[in-house]
Amino acid sequence: MIIASWKQLQPTPSAELGDDNVIDRALADVRAYNARNPAKPLAVKLRVWGGFEAPDWAKQLGGAPIATEHNGKQRILGRFWSDAYRQAWARLQVQLAARYDARPLIREVAVTACMSFTAEPFFLPNEPTVANPLRAAGYTDAAHRQCLQQAVADYAPWKASRLVLSLNPFYG
Repeated sequence: MIIASWKQLQPTPSAELGDDNVIDRALADVRAYNARNPAKPLAVKLRVWGGFEAPDWAKQLGGAPIATEHNGKQRILGRFWSDAYRQAWARLQVQLAARYDARPLIREVAVTACMSFTAEPFFLPNEPTVANPLRAAGYTDAAHRQCLQQAVADYAPWKASRLVLSLNPFYG
């Protein structure tokens, strides 16, 4: 599995994917491994994290970043449920798909749109140190549902790679 963060890939709103990014370096490592081990070649799942791993500029879309605490860890989030955030995420998917969708080493792409604390977009802690700041920033269960319902559309540029979605129960 290749795990990359949005902030690694697009540190500024106008940034294009560079030629020597974390995904390219990981793919080079897999190609080198496969060359050394032709009888046991590997392929990968690509997982790009947004949420608390989003770039600072994305965390400001629609309002100030949101300070939360989960399991004793401070996490700063953006409004991952908002249209502005989702549109920026979808633009990133266009860039990623254009560059990586035809790569034979990438067999799966994880749908991580709407993620906050983990790559599982349905997971959102309900403890007061998370719920209260999010609700004060305009989060609603309905907005999260809408984000989740539109998440697959955010990945429409991916045509060749299989999309996978990690699920946890969603209580609402």
